[in-house]
Amino acid sequence: MRIPKHWAREVDSRRISGKWYRLVAWGYSDVSKEDAIGRASLRLQQIIAALSSGREGDRYDYHAGPIREERIDVLGSELAPEAVVTRNSYGSRVLNTERVMFVDVDFPSVRSVLRWWRGREAKVNKAIGVVERFVASNRSSGFRVYETAAGLRLLATDRLYDPSSAETARTLTELGADPLYQKLCNRQGCFRARLSPKPWRIGLRRSPVRFPEAHTREQQLRWCDEYERRARTFHVCRYLKTIGRENRVPTIDRVVRLHDQETKALSSGPLA
Repeated sequence: MRIPKHWAREVDSRRISGKWYRLVAWGYSDVSKEDAIGRASLRLQQIIAALSSGREGDRYDYHAGPIREERIDVLGSELAPEAVVTRNSYGSRVLNTERVMFVDVDFPSVRSVLRWWRGREAKVNKAIGVVERFVASNRSSGFRVYETAAGLRLLATDRLYDPSSAETARTLTELGADPLYQKLCNRQGCFRARLSPKPWRIGLRRSPVRFPEAHTREQQLRWCDEYERRARTFHVCRYLKTIGRENRVPTIDRVVRLHDQETKALSSGPLA
């Protein structure tokens, strides 16, 4: 999993080839904060060198790096974690798993909220039908099926998966996963599942602070306190059924327990 422990930022403003630039470079490391600072400084020099030689596109090559999120908790050992809980850019907690596959399937959006809810049961049944047909064609597969505010979430129960493999890509495509999610899994070397509500679904604006802005840490902590207080009464998903094979792999069992506890998947409540 590409989820660094330490992040640092280097900022510079300068004129290059007759044009002013405000440059921001991020460095990351699993070793130390100092190592992250050194990598940020090196990245800044690389950006300056690229701009000086006319290669402006190089400084936008952010897709090659890991997602910048704060690590909150680890399942397993720090050296070889089975899963890592992070806080994403808008403030929700996210479960990142190295080998336990999650698949989010969002229903097509419509302009009318009332129309969307009226057709929800049919959408759920249709999406479950896709999973049932997939399992029927791939008899060794299996999934826990959850209902979310926007669709379904699947958790593979048959075995562990490689998030960067061609087989995983085919499986995600056949099950209707978002193409952007597929790219993210491949890039980060992990699967992801949101554990806590989206802020705007519980009457709160997204986090005003982007990790790791140290000078606004107090503001971030205040926002997190309010967010977690409001999130207590909401559920991220609701367990519906298991389709196909369940293989009692210890890693899968531990991830299922953590996921179901944090999302409140086994009890009733409003989805957010």
